[in-house]
Amino acid sequence: MNSNNLRIRSSDIKTRNTTCFDPVVISDCYKKILNKNEIFAGFLEAKSENQISIIKQILFRIKDNCTHDTVHFLVIVYLEADIKHPAKCMISRYVTKNDFIQKEFTELLTKELDNLINKPCTDYNSFVHVITKVTSCIENFHSGAAAVQNLEIKLAEYFKNCLYCCISTLSDDSKALAPTEKNEIFTLVHSTLRLLLHIIQKIREENTSNLIALFGDIRISLKYLICDEDAPMDTKSVCGLLYVSTHVLENNSDSWIDILESGHNDDNFKDILSDESAKLCIYSALVTVIPTNKLKVELPTGEPAIIKITKKILEIGERRSWDAAVSLGVSRALAAASAGAGAALLALAVPWLCGALEAGADAVQHAAALALRRLVRRADLQRRDGNEEVLDALVAQLGALDRERRSFYVGVCALGAELGAERALRAGAGVRAALLAALRAQPVQAAATTALETLLQKHIQSASTDVIFEQWIEPILSHVNDDAVDSSVLNILENLLVLALKLNSDLMDHILPRIQSSRAQTRNLLVGVSALRRAGGLQRVGGVQEDTEGCWKGVLSYELLEQAAVDCSEQNRILCISLIVESPKSTEIFTKDELDLVLWFLKFNINAQQPHFRQLMLSILKRFIKRLESSYGALIRENDPTEADNKSQYYLTFIDRLEELCYDSLLQGANYSRRYVALQLLVWTAGLTMRGYVRRWQYHQIETLLYHLGDSYENNKALALELLCQCPVDMIKSKKYSTSLELKDILAEASSVKPTDCVTAVYKLKLLRSVLPENILPGTDSNIPNNVKLSLLTTLLDELEGQLGECERSLVLGARRAPMYGVLHCIALGVQVVSPYGVQERWVRSVRRVLSACVRVCASVRAVLTCAAPEGHLPTAGHMGHIPLEDGHEVTAQMVLLCAWRSIKEVSLILSTLVTQALTHDEFKPAALRSTLVRQVGEMFTTLLTETKHRGAFEQVYVGFTRMLTSLWRSRNPEFNSLPKLWLEELLSSIESGDPDRRLCSTRRSAGLPFMIQALVITELQVHGSPGGFEACTGRLLRLAGAGADDAAAARTRCHALNVLRALLRDRGVTERGAPCAADALLLALQGFERRTWLERNSATLLFSALMVRIFGVQRNKDSENLCVRNRMTGRIFFLKYPKLYDFMLEKLKEVHDDNEERLLRPSLYPILLLLARLYPSSLEGTVSNLKLAAFAPLVRACARGAALATRRAAARAAPAALGAARYIPHIEEMYGLLSDMKIKRNYCHGILLQLIKLLEAKPDKLAIDKSKTRLLQLVEQSSWILRQSVGGLACYPIADEYIKMINILIWRFDGLIEEDFINKIQITLNNLIFKGTGSKNEINPGRELCLANAAYLRLIILHRYEKNNDIRQFVYKCLAHECYEVTLSALNYLLILHGVFEVENSLQEHLREICSGLEMFESDSTYTGSLCRILKSSKYLECTQKCLKLLTLKRDTAKIIIQTKMDRDDDISDDFVVDKLLYYIDNEHENLMHFYLGNLCNFLCAKMAAGDVNESKLVKAMNVIFSCSLPHNNDETRTVVVEFLENSLKMFPLLDIHLKSLSEEEQFSVLTAWWGCAVAALHDDEEALRARAAAALALPARAPGAPLPARAPGAPLPARAPGAPLAARAALRACADVRRLAALALLDWKAEVCASDALDEQTRVFDQNERYNIYLEETFWARDCARRIKEICDEKNLCEYIYDLIHVKNYRETFENLCGDNLIMFEKSIRGYEGEINPKVKIFADTLKTTQ
Repeated sequence: MNSNNLRIRSSDIKTRNTTCFDPVVISDCYKKILNKNEIFAGFLEAKSENQISIIKQILFRIKDNCTHDTVHFLVIVYLEADIKHPAKCMISRYVTKNDFIQKEFTELLTKELDNLINKPCTDYNSFVHVITKVTSCIENFHSGAAAVQNLEIKLAEYFKNCLYCCISTLSDDSKALAPTEKNEIFTLVHSTLRLLLHIIQKIREENTSNLIALFGDIRISLKYLICDEDAPMDTKSVCGLLYVSTHVLENNSDSWIDILESGHNDDNFKDILSDESAKLCIYSALVTVIPTNKLKVELPTGEPAIIKITKKILEIGERRSWDAAVSLGVSRALAAASAGAGAALLALAVPWLCGALEAGADAVQHAAALALRRLVRRADLQRRDGNEEVLDALVAQLGALDRERRSFYVGVCALGAELGAERALRAGAGVRAALLAALRAQPVQAAATTALETLLQKHIQSASTDVIFEQWIEPILSHVNDDAVDSSVLNILENLLVLALKLNSDLMDHILPRIQSSRAQTRNLLVGVSALRRAGGLQRVGGVQEDTEGCWKGVLSYELLEQAAVDCSEQNRILCISLIVESPKSTEIFTKDELDLVLWFLKFNINAQQPHFRQLMLSILKRFIKRLESSYGALIRENDPTEADNKSQYYLTFIDRLEELCYDSLLQGANYSRRYVALQLLVWTAGLTMRGYVRRWQYHQIETLLYHLGDSYENNKALALELLCQCPVDMIKSKKYSTSLELKDILAEASSVKPTDCVTAVYKLKLLRSVLPENILPGTDSNIPNNVKLSLLTTLLDELEGQLGECERSLVLGARRAPMYGVLHCIALGVQVVSPYGVQERWVRSVRRVLSACVRVCASVRAVLTCAAPEGHLPTAGHMGHIPLEDGHEVTAQMVLLCAWRSIKEVSLILSTLVTQALTHDEFKPAALRSTLVRQVGEMFTTLLTETKHRGAFEQVYVGFTRMLTSLWRSRNPEFNSLPKLWLEELLSSIESGDPDRRLCSTRRSAGLPFMIQALVITELQVHGSPGGFEACTGRLLRLAGAGADDAAAARTRCHALNVLRALLRDRGVTERGAPCAADALLLALQGFERRTWLERNSATLLFSALMVRIFGVQRNKDSENLCVRNRMTGRIFFLKYPKLYDFMLEKLKEVHDDNEERLLRPSLYPILLLLARLYPSSLEGTVSNLKLAAFAPLVRACARGAALATRRAAARAAPAALGAARYIPHIEEMYGLLSDMKIKRNYCHGILLQLIKLLEAKPDKLAIDKSKTRLLQLVEQSSWILRQSVGGLACYPIADEYIKMINILIWRFDGLIEEDFINKIQITLNNLIFKGTGSKNEINPGRELCLANAAYLRLIILHRYEKNNDIRQFVYKCLAHECYEVTLSALNYLLILHGVFEVENSLQEHLREICSGLEMFESDSTYTGSLCRILKSSKYLECTQKCLKLLTLKRDTAKIIIQTKMDRDDDISDDFVVDKLLYYIDNEHENLMHFYLGNLCNFLCAKMAAGDVNESKLVKAMNVIFSCSLPHNNDETRTVVVEFLENSLKMFPLLDIHLKSLSEEEQFSVLTAWWGCAVAALHDDEEALRARAAAALALPARAPGAPLPARAPGAPLPARAPGAPLAARAALRACADVRRLAALALLDWKAEVCASDALDEQTRVFDQNERYNIYLEETFWARDCARRIKEICDEKNLCEYIYDLIHVKNYRETFENLCGDNLIMFEKSIRGYEGEINPKVKIFADTLKTTQ
């Protein structure tokens, strides 16, 4: 159980809506002003919510009393509040809407801003405060902007000084800035530049000259920033805007043309235009700042300025195409330039934008799409002005794009959105068909979907219904009818149909005939009708065709819907029931056929095992019940009271049938799903209010519900109890049921060792209290609820005290005979429901008794729970973990521990309930008793949580403690309300002091301490909504965890602090509150890895793990190396959230980089690398932050030197994260350069190879490598010494192995880079390595075997890749004969890959599977079988034997060869000998080989049966063995072989029409019954796929014996409209008319324990294991159905005796014994009236035969 997943139930705590903002903190300089007014002074000390209330009150009254002080107060609050703080928003909104306050507010705000900027500033940090406040003033706040304008010159000078200060700090070489500090400076610079731009744009004319005087200094700062490589791109863009704006303002409106002159005299511009990114910013600023009409001016060269600017922008984009930030800037610039679009600009921009639409960065794609759409809009405007040339050129360009690329679909979407669908569809041939076809291509699916929706919407607005149907609906329906369409595409097509139908309802008249005449798969028809329903089309059709016979809504036949309801596809079944149930009108009346269909659906789906399907089904059925009730009322209102015929009767009949079905499903042996769905439906139907309906209760229903009070699942117990409380009391009283409701029996059940029995006792007591109170308190007092409850509590206390006395004498004996926890569980119920009204004195006495008993219970089990190792502790010396008792039973340590921790669990719940009632009821007197109770219980809780060592115990105590704290926080009594704060302070003080008394547990993750603090802090947050306690606690814990002392006490302090932080930060309820301290906690966790003590390192590891989950989410897949994108984060986002970590991680990695000591272990290095592996480069890296992942790349490479293998592997996983596309090839070349040095240390070489493999696997998709410009191949060849050294004397096989893997990736991903000469050299070395460098057997060569195996794989890859097929066969045979087991295994794996039946385990096998072919050259070669037989004969390894047998089995007709090989015989052997030996091997060989021998036996028998040459006497024995292999205790592979045998036999002999002429009638019965037994077992298999295959096989239409039937490949979809297993089982049962066979099938021995006995077994099992094997199998239902079928076809009066006689016919008895086992004896006992324990299915079979109905 995960402690941190425990959450307070909603019924216990109602969390207040907490505010997620901090209080406004007023600076000291303003406090004197505010203290003059009482209300303003109260604002200073108020919490955030109270501050908002004060501001509301002031604003509400200000109109009547608008004083100078009040307005000044509002100005101060506005300035001091954070951006987006509710207080700031309220004030700005009020001032904006009310003119009377604006003038004075602006004046006072101007004054305060003036005061702020006049204060001296010493460093860049002192500017931040003012810049932030001024920024908030200009954001959508007129008065704030006016105040800024009043000070525009002063502010401009202030901003100039701020820029100067920031640049001075950045350029100071004497002080190295950390990356995070530099990032803070750039953030300040960016805000300052935006403010300067605002002032320049809004400058008043009279101040222009003063502003221009500042431009010189400003330009110096701009020049530095725009050319700084570390400056974010967004900041440079603002610099460009400022540069152009200042230039135009200073000179004239046409002076911008000078910037385009190549011979410009301004040195500043010359320097700026020499930098690519700066040049882009300047040109982008030109198209943004300069009006469009001016940009069209012709330059002296005759070229329009807009064209020249665009060319220069595109030139930069081409040169820096690898830089996503530059690409984003180019796209934005083109979007701005689109306003001046002409033919020339289109010719330039469109090709580049189409390329940008394929970029990997979403931001670039969106910007390019926006620019393209603006270009289309501009071209359309020109068309309207008479210039169609521009638009025609644009449409032609877009229509000619490659239709496999995303750009084509984005372009079509833009055309459709701006020009309409008809023009867009004329962009090229077959645009509509291309869009629909693109839905199946995942890379362009989203773009194609958007384009289709846009075009469809536009076209429907302008075209007729007939045109839309012909051009859109028919193509869509054609795609729906395509069987190859998967569910995701079907959903898109359905949404398109719904969209069309909603926009044009007349389309329904065209679609309906198309659906009705369709012969498509069930799924596709259901999708079409579902679209009609969602669009409201069925209501329109229903009024006309509702009464069509046999047709639902006049659309689909009920026969088809019935097939869909039992289809093998879950999706079809859900679609079917949804069609019937879903309706826009909750009062729409169900027809009788619809209700019959619902019953049909439930009959075959009520036992569905898949949880998601069950939840979907229940949600639909809940809506069905609601609509049933609502529509019944509408039906009643439609009834004519004068007519005798009751039109609503079929509703009432349906409810009776539904309840009958549900009770029929509550048979003993039903699986959980069937029980839960049936009980839930019964509860829902019991809550129906339907006029005229009288529920008729029956005794067998009450018997069934009483039985299910003992269900192993508590939710089923609760449902059964809810139903029993509604049944007539007289019926419960008037009959004695098998489930006892006597109080003494219930108490005995509560004293059981099994926890499930204790829970059952509680539900029975609830039933007694509600329905049979006289069983608790006889006499008239039973009519007073409180008297009954107190009497029950007294009885339970008496029982507890008796058990407690025995446990106090000996806990060991008590754990077996008087475990206490069951009675305590019942007392928890009793305490919870008792109230003091009318019985105050008795109630107080009972409370004291309960408290006293709880104290004694804690004392009796304390020795176990406070033991250092409670899991194996026995208070009395035992033997091997258990103590034998006199009565032959034994007590284990687990039983003692169970008794202890469950007792503590119940005690904690009881105590929390007592405190809650004491605080809730004022009748609890005297008051001193209440105070004593609360303090005593609190002391017990704190003691338990600090001393208890067992996790299960303190987890449960946490729940009780949480409930008590909730009551204390809510109490209005200060004495109680302050207790949690006092306890928290004591705990934190104890942690801070190092726990001198040693009461806290330093091991076991601090045991209950984190739970206690978590409960204290979280409950305050939930009840009060105040974050103060949480923030103070986490702040203090962070401080304690970072304490620097090295003594033992400080180590314990840090350990406890880290453990508590872990518990707090894992809690989902504090996600938002915990975010601010997550960075500090993560930093502490990383630092904790380097602590001296193991306790601290362990706690740091746990905290780090918890924070990884909190930051990146729960891992969504099992592969920790290939994480889901949702478990990762871009480096940009991560370091923006946690900037402190950047410097720390960089510094730690630099230590490794600067220190060449390989053997030095650095514990913090590993978690840092794990953290880096979760990051990946952002396409926007460098745009808003200079904290770049690229800085880590060389440092991660240095980690390859690590002596620890885990460190090298972690560095390899982190390497791709730190490398962007721009540095990909250079970085790899540098790494190959390191490998070229033959003197490189082996660890370093291994680490570099690991990183190279990961980097090569992570090759960017659109990376293009020019062989003429890279020396990569040369470097790879120089590193080939790594492979060659493995053939020499001192071979290092691990590095050779990694080199082989690296070469594989190069061949796979960089095929164009590799030359044949290099491959030939590699082949020679591989051959020498595999076949010549064998070495001595006595030599120790670590890694050699795996290296040889991978070398064999690589050799095969090369042979296939470079078309050397002639050598493949010879190479494989040599590998099969190799003395190294791993090489032989590689060859066998390769052959299995050729057959397509191998699950790949590594990249070499995956590559091989992708390229290999040529199976026929082995199958046609006689040497192939001989090689496999030699391995089978000589191999000592199970895996080799398995794979040889698999290959031989796949070859077919190899049974004789296998037996000859196993028997080492060369002579011919008979068929009978083959069958006998296969049967022998099935029984005696290893279980992992059994299914191969079984497969050969089945194939052999099928071949002989098809040829009519089978020895039928052997067939009898073989069928019995095959039947035994079909049972649930066999593994999946064995049962799969049986299903394949069923499929093959039915292909040859439809309906099992086998002519067994030489067999007697008894032997024929044995064969056929065993075959049907296999079929029944397959239809009830635990694997859904096997059930579906068996059902599909049995559903095949009858064929002539031997008629060919297309084979279905493994994994291929089942036939259309294949029935589900329940329907197939029912059909098989209905087809059988042989009573003897039905009896045998009913009594089959499934070898599966479905209903476990309640008695404790030899292992002293105390937990009910429920259904342990096949959770789908329901033997009792199958036996009952067989019995019912027998009753239908047999007229014998005494069926039990008749079947008994049939079974005991001499010649049939053996068959029954083989198939039914002990069930035959149980059947005889059952019909003879035996009262002992009998298999439930046998008893139900006999009882069903005996019933007369």
